[in-house]
Amino acid sequence: MGHSCVWIFLLSLSLSHQAVTEQAEACRTAAPADLVFLVDESWGVGQTSFSRVKDFISAIINSFQDSVVGPEGIRFGVTVYGDIPRMRIALTDYSSFEEVLRAVKDLPFEGGASSNHRRLVTGDPPPYPLPPPPSIGALTFHELQ
Repeated sequence: MGHSCVWIFLLSLSLSHQAVTEQAEACRTAAPADLVFLVDESWGVGQTSFSRVKDFISAIINSFQDSVVGPEGIRFGVTVYGDIPRMRIALTDYSSFEEVLRAVKDLPFEGGASSNHRRLVTGDPPPYPLPPPPSIGALTFHELQ
């Protein structure tokens, strides 16, 4: 079965000062898709904001609880970047929501330089193999300085 590919890029995500506390609304019409989060872990983000981003990612993942995880359903990935981009959760690493949510919770904050985002948005290829071209794309980013 083919996958729609959804790339959610979270470049320097600016979250409000409120923690994610509301129950995520369930996605009842999910088609097979790959969701990859690109998360800034540079020193400028800091541990507190990085934790909020992890909460945000978990809330999005939770909204797909009624869907199938894996090749026939929804697959999740997380790439972090500071000095260099690193795939922390590959699309093929986990086959259950519990495993993916645990992996997101356990993502370490390692910090790094904040200039790498410029290279990421210039079109240089990422350091991991890409799935087939996306059918749907979403790009959310903070003002680049």
